[in-house]
Parts: sequence; structure tokens; C-alpha cells
Amino acid sequence: MANDARRATGSAAGTSSGVVDKKVLLAQVTEGGRLYGEGEFEKAKQIFRKAWALARHAGIASGTIEWSLAICHERLGEFEPAVEHIQAALALDPFDGAYNNSYSVIVARLRDAVAFVGNLGGDPDTERYYALLLRIGEADVAAHLVAARHLLAVGRAPEALRVLDALTVLSPSCASAWSLLAEAAAAIGDSARAHRARVEAACCRDAVAPGLIDEGKRAQA
Repeated sequence: MANDARRATGSAAGTSSGVVDKKVLLAQVTEGGRLYGEGEFEKAKQIFRKAWALARHAGIASGTIEWSLAICHERLGEFEPAVEHIQAALALDPFDGAYNNSYSVIVARLRDAVAFVGNLGGDPDTERYYALLLRIGEADVAAHLVAARHLLAVGRAPEALRVLDALTVLSPSCASAWSLLAEAAAAIGDSARAHRARVEAACCRDAVAPGLIDEGKRAQA
């Protein structure tokens, strides 16, 4: 992170509304980078937090410091601050390759976390992580399905129905979504809706099966 440390302070004169010792700031970013490279993510985060506070006090907006904090938080599984800081870094430089790559990594890890805690059944982190994906517009089909299963598992079928209604509109060929919708409808006593959803799920499976068979034949040819 040596070059990143220089980037963190290089534009200080042009963006600062206060006074900052650039040598101190550079030393902090360099030390944070060293600790990160050694796998000391918590210690690195604390150093970068000090650099962030120093820069902020001086009116310096540093994408490198924001990014450094983001990747530390991501490594520690602290997704909310990771998202906050990587978005701040991207706001300062939307085309930076490292920032964009780290954003993709954070989103992927967040989706994995949703799937993992969702499999535990009833874990409150499922809703927290899912809400974060929704907020940044990165909830995929798998995340919606996990959220719906979680809501059903904790006895909140009406909320699960709202998720699944939206999902079946966005992804009408998703058999799993229709099957879960049938389960949620049955849970609130709407047997007619549950029946319609089961029919839709069966149609989706029927539509997919021939394609899979054809693909298998092509693979064998």
C-alpha cells in the first residue's frame, strides 16, 4: 500500500480547510498498510480510523483512506461500515479499479453471508444483511429466496409473501420462488393462491427440464 499511502496525502493541499501534518498522516496510512499486509486487520482498521479522523478534521477527502477502511471492515465481516466506506471511496473516484474491485468483493461476501446465516434458520443477521443488500441495490434472486425462507421460518408469512410477490414479477421463471409463494399462501390460509403458485412452479420446472436435457445431449455429442 505504499503508493496508496502517497495517494492519501497527495491532494491534501488542494482539499484541506484546516491544518494537517502530512507526515503524520502518511505514517499512519503506511503503518495501516503494513498491518493489513500482515493480516492484522483489526489493528490496521484502528490505525486507518485515526488517519480518517485526522483527514476529516483537516477537511481532506481521501478515497484511499476510505477504501483502506472498507477492506479492513470487509475482512472482519463488518459489512455495514465496509459498504459505507467503499461507497465513500467510489463517490470520490468512481472509476478507480481497486475501489470497484473491492466493491464487488464486498457485495459477493455479503451475498455469501446472507446464504450462510439463512441456512442456520431464524438467524436475525439474515434480515440485517438482506436489508443492506436491498439498500445498495445488490439483492439477487438467491438473496430474495433466503429472505423469504427466513421470514417463513420465523412465522412472518405475510412479509414473505411481499418478498415473493416482487420476486415472481422480477423472475417469473423461478420455480423456487413460486414454491415458496405457495408455502407462504398456505400459511395464511389462502388455499386458492397456494394452488395457483404450485401450478406456476410446476410449469417452470417443465419449461426448464427440456432445455437441460438438450444441453446434456449436446455435451455428450
